Amino acid sequence: MSEKKSEEVDGADEEHGKNGGGISRFRTALPQVLASTAKNLILLELGMTIAFPTIVIPALHNVAEQLSLDDDQASWLGSLSFIFQPIGSILSGMVLEPLGRKRSMIVVNIPQLAGWLLLYWADSVTLLYTAAIIMGMGVGFMEAPIITYVGEISQPHLRGILTSYAGICAQLGFVLEFFLGTVTDWRTAAIISAVVPIITALAITQVPETPIWLLSRGRKEQAEKSLCWLRGWVSPSAVRKEFQELVHYHDIARKKWDRRKASRISETLSPEEEARIRAAAGVERHRGSQHFPVPIFPDKKEPEPDPELVLAVEMQGCCGPDRACTRRMEDFFSPSTMKPLLLVVTLFFFQHAAVVSGLRPYLVEVVRDFGMPIDAHWGTVYSPSTDLPPFLLADTFIIKEPGHSFSGEQSYGRLIVFLLKTHKHNHQRHR
Repeated sequence: MSEKKSEEVDGADEEHGKNGGGISRFRTALPQVLASTAKNLILLELGMTIAFPTIVIPALHNVAEQLSLDDDQASWLGSLSFIFQPIGSILSGMVLEPLGRKRSMIVVNIPQLAGWLLLYWADSVTLLYTAAIIMGMGVGFMEAPIITYVGEISQPHLRGILTSYAGICAQLGFVLEFFLGTVTDWRTAAIISAVVPIITALAITQVPETPIWLLSRGRKEQAEKSLCWLRGWVSPSAVRKEFQELVHYHDIARKKWDRRKASRISETLSPEEEARIRAAAGVERHRGSQHFPVPIFPDKKEPEPDPELVLAVEMQGCCGPDRACTRRMEDFFSPSTMKPLLLVVTLFFFQHAAVVSGLRPYLVEVVRDFGMPIDAHWGTVYSPSTDLPPFLLADTFIIKEPGHSFSGEQSYGRLIVFLLKTHKHNHQRHR
């Protein structure tokens, strides 16, 4: 009787998981928002890191103190983090798969913490440069795990909102760091900022790894537990359908990937090498290998493995590490990779070249030189604050479909407003 009742409960949970009748939308969305918030603390760090040169340069530029920056040194301090950011991005892509999304997001806090402590104890320009390099690489390292994480944990109807939510946290990082630079000196701001990476790492330890990455490592049980957490702390029966779809998707993607790699490898082999590998794969299938072992019960006839998959596995083992790098380069320069990459790079180039990214390290001095009727430091606090309403507007009214982004329109709109205000102010000054 109890077993029958248990089956009825599981069946009800599964039905609720399909139609959402027993699990409220708030309960389903809450863990995804919490996980995104823990991840977005990294973006809070990102904003604070990029904003810090803005409060250091005016404090040390051409001052009569032991630690001082001339024009060239100030320019280098404002540029080094941007110069080394691509190196961090490359390293991020290399370690993302071996470490996983969660551990990568924890590791990224190490260079940020080291950079803040170096800034606090800096007594030379060299240490300032070193901190800028470390933190610039750390900013680049943030990009792959935070973008991948939100895409792999969120439901499609929440993905666009959670992505825009990340932009809000980055802007809050700018506001917070500029505010610290206004009410305290730059060393105090650095040591206060050093607390944020510690809080971020602790917060990320409380959220799960993505189910997709766990499935890619063959850890199905942990992947199912992760999905249960992310869908409202429910029982496995409530997410059974979605989990089975994830498993099915992963299996199909893996087979396609193996076949594609086998095809690319065979193109680089001579006919003699390919014939030898095919012959070896056929022999291994009959006598058993580490990938397709001999059946435990030889009397029972088992289905023959897919020959193409067998060949893919054997080729991966026979080609050696010298061709692994070549295969990765071919993947990188393939049209399916280069077309979206060039599109994104072009968008980011014009977006950052057209707005205040290059101007930001010198924003205090720019506001001061323009003679604006506000305190220059408080002006830096107001500047990123104007970005928050567009992000909130995008979250509330504009983003209806997953994948839509408002950042480009928001950036160019802010540039137009800034130029119009500057022109009006200069016109009034010269009247």
